Amino acid sequence: MPIAKQIKPIRKRRKVKKSSLRYVVINGEYRRYPDGRLVAQNTPKGREWYWMQTLLMADRQEWICGICHSDTTMNCWARNGVTFQHGDGRGMAGARRTDDINAPGNCAAHWDCNSQLGSKRISNQ
Repeated sequence: MPIAKQIKPIRKRRKVKKSSLRYVVINGEYRRYPDGRLVAQNTPKGREWYWMQTLLMADRQEWICGICHSDTTMNCWARNGVTFQHGDGRGMAGARRTDDINAPGNCAAHWDCNSQLGSKRISNQ
């Protein structure tokens, strides 16, 4: 009878996961990409940051809608809802989208105005 060879298990080396070179997560709130874009994380902290960005933008605009430019009071904004209007929408231009309030085209808008605008860009900003 032949002598049985000792079978050794094959050691598989696990690859060490590298950190992403595409973006850096800041405080669990948003991602900063190398080109300077800021995109909110889908976490409770990220949603809070996104909402605060929206309110800061609305306050900076003196609560005037960035789409219809109507001079409305805070009660009207609360009734219609204030939303974040992106200059580059989330559709085909989603790769260029940024949640930075200083980016061109980004503004605070009424919920109704933003939903009627859809994926069209605002050209006069």
